[in-house]
Amino acid sequence: MRIRWDIRNGVASVITAGLVVLCSASAAAQELVVERDLKVPMPDGALLMTDVYRPAGEDPLPVVFVRTPYVKDQFDWFGQALATHGGYAVVIQDMRGQVASEGEFQPFANERGDGLASLDWIVEQPWCDGNIGMWGSSYLSYAALLLATEKHPALKTVVNISGWGNPDTMGAPGGVMHLMLALPWTLSRQIHGDRNEIDYDEIFPLTPVSRIPELAGIESPAWAAYFEEEEGGLEGSESTAGRYGNVEIPIMHVVGWNDFLATSTLEVYEGIRDAQGDSAPFQKLIVTPLAHDMQWDTVSVVGDDDFGPESTLGGRKLIEMSIMWFHRYLRGIPTGVDQEPPVRVFLMGANEWRELDEWPPAADETTWWLESGGSANTRDGDGMLLETDAATPGHDRFVYEPMDPVPTHGGANMHFFPDRLGPRDQREIEDREDVLCYTSAPMESDLDIVGHIEATIYAATEGRSTDFTTKLVIVRPDGYARIVTEGIKRNPDVPEVHENAPMVPGKVYVFTIDMGATAIRVPAGHRLRLEVSSSNFPKYTRNPNTGEASELAEKFVPVNQTVYHDGERASVLRLPVLR
Repeated sequence: MRIRWDIRNGVASVITAGLVVLCSASAAAQELVVERDLKVPMPDGALLMTDVYRPAGEDPLPVVFVRTPYVKDQFDWFGQALATHGGYAVVIQDMRGQVASEGEFQPFANERGDGLASLDWIVEQPWCDGNIGMWGSSYLSYAALLLATEKHPALKTVVNISGWGNPDTMGAPGGVMHLMLALPWTLSRQIHGDRNEIDYDEIFPLTPVSRIPELAGIESPAWAAYFEEEEGGLEGSESTAGRYGNVEIPIMHVVGWNDFLATSTLEVYEGIRDAQGDSAPFQKLIVTPLAHDMQWDTVSVVGDDDFGPESTLGGRKLIEMSIMWFHRYLRGIPTGVDQEPPVRVFLMGANEWRELDEWPPAADETTWWLESGGSANTRDGDGMLLETDAATPGHDRFVYEPMDPVPTHGGANMHFFPDRLGPRDQREIEDREDVLCYTSAPMESDLDIVGHIEATIYAATEGRSTDFTTKLVIVRPDGYARIVTEGIKRNPDVPEVHENAPMVPGKVYVFTIDMGATAIRVPAGHRLRLEVSSSNFPKYTRNPNTGEASELAEKFVPVNQTVYHDGERASVLRLPVLR
């Protein structure tokens, strides 16, 4: 697959949406003062290029602040829209090392210090009234959420669109590098000229992973830095983990079920709630069915599904929502955003919105047991998914061959690869002998699955380290097998298994696999299916099974994998069901 990508593609739809707002917003336009390339000093002396948009006049104003690694000039529309139609002073800044800003851009390394210094600078300006809100999508939101944990007195609220707080869980869910995210994102920030066209299907399989750009003839110091011993990859990255108790400001979160950052956005929302309980600041959560960056468009098709026109937001709507939020929390205007139900999620399958009092909602935690006669391999095997435990001793085996991994096809994947994104038919995947399939009886009535999904797999391997993957699928009466969610886990969560003490071949371990969250209806007559395997490539790096780190490995060996399902070693799927 050959794709064309540069750092501007990620905001192309945003620019279009912003122009729609500018051209059609009903608010009366105001004369603007625009100051470009102001040099904001950081504590180490680096100067960050910053633009300011504000209505003409001498009265100080509340400020909306945006920090971006994606070229601030491309957010000119946003500065003009919120200054003209919202009446805000808008500050847009190129992060350290980006465009003309001084210093070196190191992902996840400088956003806390640079952000705090920039907040201090804004407060000192005569056009700032001391009230600042931050706004952004993806990495921009990450930078804002970091500062939300710092208790800066001027930062009063954040609008988080598809953001994350913990780079480790975002970039390595289940302890496995999200290769289909990390590599293209890293290269997209540096490729120029004839190098902005890459055949990723050709380079993803190259080994070792740490040298992929070099082996492909692309110089990438940023990629190499991930694997330098002193850097430690993402370890030590600035994170909100363990700091959610510090968040004292209201936050609006917007994300989509088919966004690869859905789990990360929910992690922030739930982290604040869990850390503070009833004393947590007000948060609003909106989850569409869409993929990353689709919130800005009005396209309702993701993968093979069309969720209908009611599923979309669009650029104008999203900007209006942001302005209403800022009016409430920067100006104190009663816009009603805090009087609406705090959670609004799109129920796929029914294709309708549900308003909830909390996330996740109160639901029946149902358990589904894996069962077979020993031949659950492929969708034509004898694997069953049962609502009651048959307690019949049994197991299934397959060979995990890292050099012939199960291919990624559908799911909440990186938006650079639209042909592998969203709901897709899994039948071709399920024809593989290394994919175990456990299928339920047809549903007697509609089943609404809303909340977090988890699988517990009892398994043994011949390897010294290995992965297990799970995938929830809805099977239509015509056989079409729609992916819902998936997960992966590298090594079991037990103290004795770590880098210097690998797994014991043949020993049975428990793998608890986080499969993310969803809101979807399984119609009557449809069946549930759980796929179990050991790879999902190129979404995740392949485990070589030798105990060597997958990112450094050049030798990969096939191993026999055994999945158990009996009374003492009951492998199960847990689903939250709304009645």
